[in-house]
Formats: sequence, structure tokens, C-alpha cells
Amino acid sequence: MMRKNDAKCARPEGTLLPSEATKRNDPFASRIKVYMVIKTQSGNTVARTGLAAALHFCVDGLCLCCLYLATAGVSELLRYFVVYNVLAFLTQPLTGMLADRAKRRHWILLASIVMLILAVLETIGVVSCNSEASVFLLVVLSVLLGIGNSLFHVWGGKETAVRTGNDIRALGVFVTHY
Repeated sequence: MMRKNDAKCARPEGTLLPSEATKRNDPFASRIKVYMVIKTQSGNTVARTGLAAALHFCVDGLCLCCLYLATAGVSELLRYFVVYNVLAFLTQPLTGMLADRAKRRHWILLASIVMLILAVLETIGVVSCNSEASVFLLVVLSVLLGIGNSLFHVWGGKETAVRTGNDIRALGVFVTHY
């Protein structure tokens, strides 16, 4: 007997879901092939993915703005932008291992936010002094932005993957935010 929702599931005729097999006391319930469709089009998941993509756009823009405002010229901007990029993107495998071991993913986001807020406060301090920032302050700024960005990218990717069941479309929305 076909139910209304069965048309959405791509499973052959006669294949039972685990709950149906258990109800019939089927001894081979563990061997039954189950074809599940992950519903990634629900409003909650789409909203979360869209929010993560918007945050992704804001975090990347924030990092660039902080570096631009704190440096005096384009040559300095490029120098510290390279330091930031190395830390933001080459440390993602390490922060990914940290995320895989973390029992609560929200701590990764919280650490990212704290580092980015510290970077913004440092940028405000540098800009309000109306003087050129020291090399030390620019390196600290690049490190805070780089590691904060790395943590955010790992959190956003993992959160999107977990919430959508590794749906490649949702991951693509998170990554291609521009």
C-alpha cells in the first residue's frame, strides 16, 4: 500500500523502512536496504544555511576591513594579508581536527567570535590613535583574524554538513557567499 510520502522516497516496491520491519518482527530487519531522502529543503535548514552564508560573507569582509584600516599603505596591507591568509586557510586542517574532537560545536564559534572581536577592538585602537601601527600590533592583528577566520570556516562547514546531512548544495551555498 503506497502512502502519500512514499512517492518522495526513492525505494523499490516491497522495501521496508526499519520501523516497518520492526513492527512486523522481521528477523532480517538489519539486512533490509533502506533508501532515505534527507529533507534539506525544510525552511529551518534553508534559513540556517542562508544565515551561515551571510555570516561567512561578514566574517571575510570584516577581516579585510580590519587589515585595511590598520595598515598605512597597500604594500603593508599585502604583507599582513599574506600572513592572515596563511593562518586562516593553512590552519583549517588543524582546527578541523579540533572541531572533530569537540563535543560541543558552539565552542568553536564562540572562540572564533572572541578572536574576531579582539581583532576589531585592536583595529579601533590603532585607528583612533591616528598613528601607524607597530609591526607587533599588525602581526597580532593578523594572527587574531587568521585563527578566528579559520575557526569560523571550520565551524560553518561542519555545522552546515551536519545540519543538512552532507548535502552538497547546502555546502555550496555556505562556501559561495559572494
